[in-house]
Amino acid sequence: MASKPTPPYSADPHPAGSRIACRIEYDGSQYSGWQAQAHVDVQTVQEQLESGLSEVAQAPVRVHCAGRTDTGVHGFGQIVHFDAPVQRSSKAWVLGGNANLPVDIRIHWAVPVIA
Repeated sequence: MASKPTPPYSADPHPAGSRIACRIEYDGSQYSGWQAQAHVDVQTVQEQLESGLSEVAQAPVRVHCAGRTDTGVHGFGQIVHFDAPVQRSSKAWVLGGNANLPVDIRIHWAVPVIA
């Protein structure tokens, strides 16, 4: 995956309920596309991202995006968002998220946005 500079991120916590936008990148070779698929035994990027962010939150996190990719397709610079169930900083979402994600999925930045 391409390595791009990560913009500075704040260590100041954002309140619970904040909408957080993230720029992500992934190698989709091992995934059955972006979108989570109920009742199907496949791995998707959305499921991996939600699982990693849920570990940071210690609560369920549901991620939304404006576009999807098919099986095996890579994402470079995809923007996603979620409503944070707990107070965390941008730094915590990025570093904690990446620590709980497979190496082929990365969060480059996370910033609060207006819902």
